[in-house]
Amino acid sequence: MARKPKPRTHTMSFIAVIVLIIVAIGALLYLKTYSAVNALPRVTTTAIDVGIVVLAGLMIIEIMARALLRYGAAHGVAGGVASVTSFFRLFAYSMLLFIVLYVIGINITAVLVGAGFLGIVFGLAAQATLGNLFAGLVLLSSRPFKPGDRVTMSTWQYGAIPPTYPHDWLIPGFSGVVEKVGLMYTEVIDDDGTYHVVPNGVLNQAVIINYARTESMHMRFRIEVSNSIDFMKFENAMRLELRRARLDRGHEISFKVMDINISSYGIGIFWRVVDLGTEEALKRKVAAAALRVVKRFTK
Repeated sequence: MARKPKPRTHTMSFIAVIVLIIVAIGALLYLKTYSAVNALPRVTTTAIDVGIVVLAGLMIIEIMARALLRYGAAHGVAGGVASVTSFFRLFAYSMLLFIVLYVIGINITAVLVGAGFLGIVFGLAAQATLGNLFAGLVLLSSRPFKPGDRVTMSTWQYGAIPPTYPHDWLIPGFSGVVEKVGLMYTEVIDDDGTYHVVPNGVLNQAVIINYARTESMHMRFRIEVSNSIDFMKFENAMRLELRRARLDRGHEISFKVMDINISSYGIGIFWRVVDLGTEEALKRKVAAAALRVVKRFTK
């Protein structure tokens, strides 16, 4: 089985090509100076100009493309940046072609007008696709999240959903771990293990809660108990139950009466989570502990 070339070999080859291009440009510049002195035919001077433009353009485009690829590899977004680099090469080589046509002496005004008209038609027809494309470029450059981050995504058009008694405020979004950030879509695996493909145009307008960049987070859980249960006794029993379940370690837990009605009252349990990404599992364990305490008081 053939071995893959090492990155250093690729770098040396690239440097060698750049050196050859620079030498070729120098030779063409020398020929251009010679033609000015010796009055060579116009075809020859035009060919020299085209050669200089093409070689210089190739060198600049490939250096910038390689810089983009290095940036993607260094920041862990090689896949997305590879797509951006392909788009950059397509655009840059198109511009280089127009420059070459201008140097040759071809009137490109009609070509530019036609290209502009086609661009407008294409832009209107592919508005959503282009929106995702440019949103992907924004996400890849600003990097509000990266693969491996656990995030909650909520579109900016919707705020928190008001509570319906006795529930708490809800965020209209979903949480999950970012699997891949692409040029058009971002792949996310939610807390249930379901695979989602989210258009970048949506994410670019969304509120992103990135737990990987948060040092700690305050959580709360509400439970309703009978008026016959004393609050202090419930709190003491709940702290003992949390200690037995080893849920009080590293968490600042507090209790508070939230509301009172004729037959029951609501108790809020508040705690600070340091190990982010486990808050949902911790909330389920606290709920189970609270249920065990309530059952003991109602026997």
